[in-house]
Amino acid sequence: MNTNADLKLNDSFTMEFADGEQIQVRKNGYKEETVMEVCSTWDDAEWLTFRDNLKGFLNDRVAEVTFIKKNGDERVMTCTLDPALLPEVPVVEAVQGVEPKKPRVLKNPNNTLAVYDTNAKGWRSFVVKNVTAVK
Repeated sequence: MNTNADLKLNDSFTMEFADGEQIQVRKNGYKEETVMEVCSTWDDAEWLTFRDNLKGFLNDRVAEVTFIKKNGDERVMTCTLDPALLPEVPVVEAVQGVEPKKPRVLKNPNNTLAVYDTNAKGWRSFVVKNVTAVK
């Protein structure tokens, strides 16, 4: 998959997959109009590449990700991985005799992506193979 990581205003790039499918991603003025359609026939390597590119895409912007939840419902989530928009992590002092809360670990990090939901103001994750669109 080929991408141009340094997008400027009004620039666009094409994501190309091994099967020849192309996805056009573009920025128009201050409004981003992005169309990412996925293909259910992608192999694991293509899904991993899509995940990495989606992660990079969210690293400097807020986007709407549409996906199918595990219960079959469709969900549209406004999310980001932009460090400037993420909440600060509080420093918690250890208290003797009390075990610190263990960090949440994704069961299969190659199949899921953890993002910050800007509407719910909390961390959420979704299965990458269940993504149907990104705007």
